[in-house]
Amino acid sequence: MDAASGRIERTKVALYACLPGGEFAAQLGSGEEKVLTDLRQYSEARDWVITCELIDRQSIGTALGDRPQWLRLQTLIERGEVQGIVTPMRRMCGLRDLEQTHLDTWLATHNAFVVPLWDRRPTPAP
Repeated sequence: MDAASGRIERTKVALYACLPGGEFAAQLGSGEEKVLTDLRQYSEARDWVITCELIDRQSIGTALGDRPQWLRLQTLIERGEVQGIVTPMRRMCGLRDLEQTHLDTWLATHNAFVVPLWDRRPTPAP
């Protein structure tokens, strides 16, 4: 709630994808713009504020710490500027089991959530 106005603030989200392009994008059947359009539509349908759209153009197997846009996203969440991540697939936010476990713990610590649009298995929103 916004104390000054007494109104409930809208949820702020970042759209995030890890899309190396080429063969992987062809397998998905969609380019960057199609992916972002899907994420935008999902977010807007929930009346969320889209704070930024971030794309790492690397292999999905690249460690999160080696992805510049992921590092930017981490900072936004840690500062409280973003409450959620909307992404095509959860594995874009960590491919390995250890990364997934760390992601869940980190999100809970910051009262944040991730919605993997194509997976349809979101973590609970705080």
